[in-house]
Amino acid sequence: MEQQVSWFAVLLDKAIEFAKTAIELLKLRAIDKISGIIASIAARIAAVVLFFTGLMIGSIGVALWLGELLGKSWFGFFIVAGFYFLCGFIMFFWLRKMIKRRVNTLLINKILE
Repeated sequence: MEQQVSWFAVLLDKAIEFAKTAIELLKLRAIDKISGIIASIAARIAAVVLFFTGLMIGSIGVALWLGELLGKSWFGFFIVAGFYFLCGFIMFFWLRKMIKRRVNTLLINKILE
């Protein structure tokens, strides 16, 4: 009778050890997924910041150049601002759903990798 109890105790210890290992593995996999997502988002944010920095500096240059051509520097700034307003309007009304869908798909793909 005592041998059956010790056999059951060994089996129970092995099952508990397996469960702890499985939980640890799930934790490590979750950490890997989260760190991959954060790294991907950080890289994209850095690229977007650099892109918009260049875009803003270029916009100032174009605005000053247009202002010089038109005789008043503020004309160039209004033209560039109008261009950005038009682009923002187009993105908000026509491209918003497409951009949202692409961002959602990107996040889902990163989570499921």
